[in-house]
Amino acid sequence: MNLMNCSWQNWVIKGVVVITCWLWTGKTVYGQATKPTGLLHPQCTTILSAGCTVSQLQLRFRTGNDDLRGGNDNLNITIHFSDGTTKFEPNVNHGQRRADGSSHGAEVLLNRPVTVDQIKTITLSDTFTGGSGGDNWNTNSMQVEATVNSVSQRIAQFGFHRFSADSSGPKAKELTIPVK
Repeated sequence: MNLMNCSWQNWVIKGVVVITCWLWTGKTVYGQATKPTGLLHPQCTTILSAGCTVSQLQLRFRTGNDDLRGGNDNLNITIHFSDGTTKFEPNVNHGQRRADGSSHGAEVLLNRPVTVDQIKTITLSDTFTGGSGGDNWNTNSMQVEATVNSVSQRIAQFGFHRFSADSSGPKAKELTIPVK
């Protein structure tokens, strides 16, 4: 059988994604799926689909061999949008320590629903003051996911970075990551 085309249609039934596929060769249709009328409606089932909007981001951090102390030493996140506006989320670790080798998440509720292409960069910045007894934090990895209709997709990631009180350089207190 010579398959010439495959047409996919995604449908959502109260949070459950149903994917149907029609394969055809010439005049014959194979694997045609029927959909109940009135129960289903097309929805965004992938983040990058046109018109799909995101209102929340989930971030995941893997701490390396130097912890985030917490208390007064914390992590802030700024989301930069294509129109020049930002969403600032202070102290996403809520003053809590992030131990060596641990994994922790953070959520950022956006101030308005946006498409992924409207999110340009994500800036992570520490509140470390430096000096004697100042904190440093090694992150082995970081990833950001956006979710639409229970479907998550990674939109940004970064490997190792050592956060410190330095204003620039390889241990800078601020790291800006592009969104793909």
